[in-house]
Formats: sequence, structure tokens, C-alpha cells
Amino acid sequence: MKYIVGLIVSVNLLTSTITYTPQKALRGRDYLDNGQTCNLPHRVLPKTTRQAILVDSSGNAYTAWTNTQCCLALEPNIGGLQFVCRHYSPTGHLNVHQSNAYMAFWVHDMQVYQAEYGNARYPTSVASSSGPHIGFPILDPHTGYWGHMGAQWCDVGWYSSFWASPVDLSGDIGAPRSVGVELPTGDLVFVCDEINGLLPYYTTSPDLISVTLRTTVSSGNLATNSHLWGIDCNGGICYVFWYDLTDVSVWYRATTDGISWTPATEWELTYPSPYASNVFGLSQMAVTDAGNPVLVFDLSDGNDLTYPYSSKVYVSNASGASPIEVSNNGYGVWSYPTICTGGSNIAVIMQVAMDTTLIDSFARHDIFCTSSDDGGSTWSAPYNLTAGVIERPGVPQCAKRMNPASGYAYYFYGVNLVEDHDPYFHIVYDPEGSDPHAWYVGGLAWSGVENAVTIPSRLNLNVRPNPSSGFSNVYYSLTKTGNISLGIFDRLGRNIRTVEPARKTAGTHSLDLDTSELVVGTYFLVLDTEDGTISRSFVVVR
Repeated sequence: MKYIVGLIVSVNLLTSTITYTPQKALRGRDYLDNGQTCNLPHRVLPKTTRQAILVDSSGNAYTAWTNTQCCLALEPNIGGLQFVCRHYSPTGHLNVHQSNAYMAFWVHDMQVYQAEYGNARYPTSVASSSGPHIGFPILDPHTGYWGHMGAQWCDVGWYSSFWASPVDLSGDIGAPRSVGVELPTGDLVFVCDEINGLLPYYTTSPDLISVTLRTTVSSGNLATNSHLWGIDCNGGICYVFWYDLTDVSVWYRATTDGISWTPATEWELTYPSPYASNVFGLSQMAVTDAGNPVLVFDLSDGNDLTYPYSSKVYVSNASGASPIEVSNNGYGVWSYPTICTGGSNIAVIMQVAMDTTLIDSFARHDIFCTSSDDGGSTWSAPYNLTAGVIERPGVPQCAKRMNPASGYAYYFYGVNLVEDHDPYFHIVYDPEGSDPHAWYVGGLAWSGVENAVTIPSRLNLNVRPNPSSGFSNVYYSLTKTGNISLGIFDRLGRNIRTVEPARKTAGTHSLDLDTSELVVGTYFLVLDTEDGTISRSFVVVR
């Protein structure tokens, strides 16, 4: 069997066997104005699609050019959720959106980074206990090539909307990706994936007095001839994984303080051989609460020359163990995998093309997830997160932590704002550029995350306080696991807002209800489940 590495270089996905020929649905530069402003009217997209909420409608699709950097992050103890994306025009600016673990409200901070050191590219979220941060590679403003790495901290902490000035963490390093995490010490470590095969790191200490990230605790290089596989910190330890550019072997180093690192150690991985020619594509990893790394990756068929290419997704949950396929053979194209952990659960979120007669720009991917509650040995049947969504979603990522209180896993995906085309095709294979994109963020409850619960004997729904003058708490009980819809209706029966479309486990759940935008009056909260419907009235006062 033959293995080929699909390397991400500049804005093209290059392999030594696939020669891509542009086909249908490619558009000319009349769709773009100087590569920034779209001339065509944007499509009107729904505010919610199933479990996901429209968070940003002025984004750039290259936000999620690869799945290596993590645009979405959760701080599980505080319950802070942060999503960062590139702004469309100007394209080098960054937008940040924050919510709580129940996504009961959103704080939208537009263009917090405004190219002070040059245009930002593929951003990453760092959801730390000291406050939310972002990291990003920067193009050299003089040459337009990969330059240095920047970071920025949200002053005053979560939901404050006060962002400190950006910090230039490094010099001319040529890194198209830089990914950061919080260490057990409270310091932050940023790892850069350089185009020359180096993996430099910068460990910084947030200065809560001068509100900067300027204090560099330690710096150095972790590997050579390498490409970053992923980075994560959980269970008291931080792992950095990479693969060797020559033989695709997988290696890692670990740290607890960002100063002392373990020696480079090989993760013994025997790649599966599902095809005669196997193209190794995209990879990610996460660390369980017990401090154990779990790797995920996709392999595609090098002899399949029609996009979307036949591909499968695998999980490696232990060095030396055989990888486990988590894709479903009922469909042939599973790709772009990301992974998250929480409690005893592991979840993989990926995109799936279920109809391979739709090709190139017209390819249709749905976003699927599968979970394991035994450390990755067995996996649930994949679940379609975007079933029934009319638009073509794509390039999904997930926050690497699940929420221990709500049992939620969090994910996002993009939708083309101009035409109903496949997002992944345009950001990787389309030489004509990418349209502006909207970003949806969703939450999904996993039964494997929570401990055993008492199953209620009947549906129940309560709102407190009632009357409400701004925020109320909603409590509801489900008799069985299934899809639910929780919505607000006025006295005429009109649907004012869908609060929570989701798949929920049996048991008791709660969420924060924002009533600040509702006019004074009487409303009805309606819980629609597979086991029946129940409603409660509540009053909004000022």
C-alpha cells in the first residue's frame, strides 16, 4: 500500500498524486471587489439551524482553512465559550464572540484585532481561567509573506468587551499556524507551525496589572522536519503532537509548566490501508480528563480524482494500538475531523458527503458526530447535526472541552453567504477565491458525559423568577432522550424565538433565558419533545 502526505502549504492542498482540474461552479473575479468586498447581495440565512445559532455573518471562510487551529474554546470551570473568526472586509481583522455554557446570550466584539502588526490569518481561541485570549499568525506587512505571531487578551475578563492592545509574541518566524492553550500554572503556551518544519513555542504569563501578555517565561523549539498534529492541555498536562515530514511517523512532547518538556517520544501509529493509494490529510488531538491523549485523522483515496474524494476517519486512543474507524461505511466521504473530551466521554465531529453525485462547488456535506464513553474503544452510531438544514454547511470544528455541568459538546460550521456552495471546496481548491461566510455555533448534549441521573416520570417545565425583568432560569425534565424544541410564543400563538433546539438526554436540565429584548407582556414557553408537549406562561416586566 502507498501512503502520501497531504501537506497544507500557503492556500493550496498539495499532494504528489492528485492533480486537480477546476470543474463546474468556479466563478470569476466579478464576484469580488479587490478580493475583499463582495459585489453580490448576501443571502438571508436563518438565525438558528437545529442546535446551532448564527453568530457571525461577516466572516471569512479561511478562518477554518485547516482543523489544526481551534477557533472555538470552552473554559469548563467558568463555563465561558469563545469563538474567533476572520473578518471578511478588511480581511486581516478578527471578530470574537463569547457566550456562557448554555449559550443563553452572546457578546459580539467585532474587529478586536485591526491589523496593528499586519493582517491576521488563521486564529485560535484560548479559553483560560484568567480570561479569554486569542492567538493568530500575522502576514508581514512589508512582504505579504508569513511573518510573526500575535496574541490578544480580553481585559477585565469574560464578557467585558474590553480588549487589551495586541502583542507581537515573536519575530520573523514564517508560521501559518499558531495554537495556544492554558497550562496548569495559569501561564499560556503558543506553538507555531513554521513552513520550514520547525515547531517553536512561546510560554507567556498574563500580566494582570499592565494587561499584557508581554512576559515571556520560556521559548524554544520542539521539533524539526515536522508538521503540527495538534496541541491540548487537560488533566494537568499539556501535549504537543506532530508528524515527521519524511515518513509520517507521529511524535509528541509534554509539559506541565511550558518550561520543562519531556524528550520527543514516538506515538506508535500504524496507518490503516483502506485504499490502494492512501492520502493522509487532516489531523487533530485532544487530552482526556485523565491526561490521556487521543488522536484523530482522515485518510482519502489517492486514486479518486473527483471531489469530494472517498475518505475515512480514524481514532488512535493509545500508542501501539490499532486505529479505530469512526466513519460509517454507509457513506463514502468522511473528512475534516475534530475531537473533544469531557468526563469519561470522547466525541468526534466531522463533515460527511452523503451524495457523491454532487461534486466540486455543488458538493453537499453534513456535520456528523459520534461519541465514546469507554476511552475510545467503542463508538456510537454517527448522528447528523445538520439534518434538514437547507444550506450547505462545512469546515466544522469543536471546542476540545465538554461542559461538565450541562453535558454539552460545542461545535461550529460555516455557510457561504453568496451562493449555496460547499465551503471546504472554495477555501482549498477554488483558485478564484472565497466568498464571505457566516458562522454557526451549536451545542449538543451527550449522555456519556454526565453521571447517572434519575429519570423523571413525567415532563416538567418551570420559569423562575416569574415575572421576569431581564433574565430568568428555565428548568425542564425529560422522560427520555431525544430531540426537543423550546420556544417562546406570544398570546396570538406566534413563535417569537426558538430558545433551544437540541438533542437532550433524559433527566433535568436548566438554562438562562434572556428576556431583555421582549416587550412587556405575557408569553408562553413551549417545550416540544418526542414524548409530548408542555407549556408555561411567564410575564415580562420592567
